[in-house]
Amino acid sequence: FRGPAGTNFADLTNWDSNWRTPSLRAYGDFLLGIGMEEGATSYPTRVRWSDVTLANQVPGTWSEFDLTASSGYNDLVQVTTELIDGAPLGSNFILYSSNQVWLMEQTGSQLVFNFRQLFTDAGVINANCITQVDGLHFVFSSDDIYTHDGTTKQSICDERVKNFVFQNLNNQASDVCFVQYNPTLNEIMFCFQSGDALTAFPNANRCNRAAVFNTRN
Repeated sequence: FRGPAGTNFADLTNWDSNWRTPSLRAYGDFLLGIGMEEGATSYPTRVRWSDVTLANQVPGTWSEFDLTASSGYNDLVQVTTELIDGAPLGSNFILYSSNQVWLMEQTGSQLVFNFRQLFTDAGVINANCITQVDGLHFVFSSDDIYTHDGTTKQSICDERVKNFVFQNLNNQASDVCFVQYNPTLNEIMFCFQSGDALTAFPNANRCNRAAVFNTRN
């Protein structure tokens, strides 16, 4: 973490030094660890959340045993592949694996959070492949580019574009994919490594192609 007066990053205070997570995200007054390794044990579908945290401070605890705190965890045993990432959507938080999407919402009770499944036919291809624009999530998955409002999902990738993207996308390099929103141009770039014959950088190790969606027209 780096505090408002800090010049360098430091170890996250009160986070167990034996824990690892591929995705650490903010949701309301909480921090979330999405997919966990705790010591020698992997919990790929675990969501762990911190205690309620004040602005410009780090969480006081992540312990599920502290009865004075709101921290805890939940293992989503119905998720068949590891959790990859997540992002806020309105007052809720959306969790993504490669083939499922789940909604996480605050309950206002001792349970802290409620979890429910949204989609079983969609997911995300990599971390940082989700962006929120105008109350919608735009998502790059392994076989589609789609948007949803937490209830209804719609593909924004037609047959010609979809065939070009997913026939040329290097699935062995899916870990370099990302999504970037440019509000000045009202454009969302779905970036990937392509093997198509027309690309100017055919031997790139990173993204060399983007599918671009204009949110206005």
